[in-house]
Amino acid sequence: MKILLPLALLAAVSVCGLGEKDKTATTEKPVANLSAKTTPDRDTVKRQLVSLANEITTAAKDGDVNFLAKATTDDFVFTDVDGSVKSKNKALADVKEERAIKSFEITSENLISLDETTAVLSYTLKVSAKNGRSARAATTDTYVKQDGKWLLKSEQQTLLK
Repeated sequence: MKILLPLALLAAVSVCGLGEKDKTATTEKPVANLSAKTTPDRDTVKRQLVSLANEITTAAKDGDVNFLAKATTDDFVFTDVDGSVKSKNKALADVKEERAIKSFEITSENLISLDETTAVLSYTLKVSAKNGRSARAATTDTYVKQDGKWLLKSEQQTLLK
């Protein structure tokens, strides 16, 4: 919706000939071009973040602390289903290979908000154990873009019944 307004303004300027009288207007970049460069494509970013969420969940399941350390910000905060809040160091210290987990699935993905440097993704995380039991959690991840790369800044999980 945000991109429609600049395109409409650009079209009005072209049709009415308003840009022809001011020579500086022809040397400046049109508003629509600036918006197209700074506004990320929602579908592309959503796919990137869902992929990253899958990679992070796999790394947590496999006990891959090195990947998790690189995929999270220095001030990362994790709120677990039990309500406990953990810093990055504490969350990483708790990571171990989960041998009891058979599989996990991310569903109902929703890109709640997005701008040039931040994004919020919500989804349902279903974890199935090898003993046949399963659990679901409503998960909300906040990402920030640093050096052109999305990093997880915070995650909150709420157990679903």
